[in-house]
Amino acid sequence: MQALSSRSAPEGLHARILVAAGQVAASAFVVLGILGLLRTGLGHLTDTEGERLVFLELNGLTSIVHLVAGLVGAAMTASLAGARRYALAVGVLGTPFALLGYVLDATGSDIFGRNATLTTIHLVVALAALVLALWPSRPRHPASSRDGTAEAA
Repeated sequence: MQALSSRSAPEGLHARILVAAGQVAASAFVVLGILGLLRTGLGHLTDTEGERLVFLELNGLTSIVHLVAGLVGAAMTASLAGARRYALAVGVLGTPFALLGYVLDATGSDIFGRNATLTTIHLVVALAALVLALWPSRPRHPASSRDGTAEAA
């Protein structure tokens, strides 16, 4: 049993951080999506004025985006490769989404009903996801002897 679990677990600190961060982000997105939908409902999906959820302003469309992002992430973060792709997708899609939130804030064109706090959180999460996705994993080198030559296996 021990051998099986060690084979499926990601190796290295960076890999474990990447998978764990992806799982935490996916879980947070799911919770935020569900709470947002419970608060806003689907009646006014694209209202420019969102409903307050603690200090966040959400509308139905924003809540659906969070829920979908979380469910996709829950599926993708089961492996290291999936977690890396998920982090890259969150970063690539989330950065322009956040920047657009700053541009459209307080205008009638913001169909996501965001506020500056939510936009800032989106930007921080997106940039952190990009850093994790693009941070190079340490390459595996064969064991070497003291004289610098690789040892035979």
